[in-house]
Amino acid sequence: MGIAAPKPKTIEAEKFVLLGADGKTRGVWGEYKVGTVGLEVLDKNGTSRLRLGADEDDSMGLGLSDTKGKLRMGLGVTQESTGLSVGDQNGELRVSLTVNENQTGLSIHDKKGKLRAGLGDAQGKSILELRDENGRPRAGLRVTGDVPELWLADNNRAKRVFICVSENEPVLRLADENGKRRAEMFFSEGEPGLRLLDKNEQPRVAMLAADDVWNFGLWDGKGKARAGLMFVALTGPCLSLYDENEKVQLVLYVDDEGAGARVQDEKGTIIWEAPPPEDESADAEAGEE
Repeated sequence: MGIAAPKPKTIEAEKFVLLGADGKTRGVWGEYKVGTVGLEVLDKNGTSRLRLGADEDDSMGLGLSDTKGKLRMGLGVTQESTGLSVGDQNGELRVSLTVNENQTGLSIHDKKGKLRAGLGDAQGKSILELRDENGRPRAGLRVTGDVPELWLADNNRAKRVFICVSENEPVLRLADENGKRRAEMFFSEGEPGLRLLDKNEQPRVAMLAADDVWNFGLWDGKGKARAGLMFVALTGPCLSLYDENEKVQLVLYVDDEGAGARVQDEKGTIIWEAPPPEDESADAEAGEE
């Protein structure tokens, strides 16, 4: 009686090919090139539908294709990052997700492959960006620390509108085509304000409104205050005009006793006043008698 030969426990080969009942190739497993090992699965028509590979640089990739061979989903892993991509029936990339040590990013593309939206987190900032049909950034939302900011851009990519909330105080900022600040609406210690700036971002007009006090100011091109209008509920309105050194020159006011005016020199000395002080008025009346 002979002794049966033991069945081999190990099969070694450079390539394995899986054939279907009809003799067609349905799967391949082997080394495609030096250092690259892969597995490929084909459908009954011979179209590659799944590919799994490992490169010599220790990166791995998985790809899924449709019946036309268009890549519809891909997953890649390297030592530094992981990426996932999703395509449409035309093979255009539509969604991609990337994760690495420093950031996470999600991008959305249209049917032409144009980037239309991006969401990411990097270096303590969370960012959402929206683009138009030409791929130009048009709107974005950014959160840095505890400060959120929303911006809108024009056709030339210039950011024109900003909205942010800092220390619980909201700010609306408008910019010109060069990105220069030209107008701001804000809250200061809970009170609303408005500021208009010139092309050099110098404040020229400002207004601040409170419950009992209302202020309006004008500045010249050098940033010097030249006029101020104040309304105090308990007293009344007051208009002050300043020289180029921000010294008060003229004051007009209305209070409970009536209207008045005061002219001052650069040292603040009153050189004319109407109505005149009470002592001067008494002297004038005595002289008339």
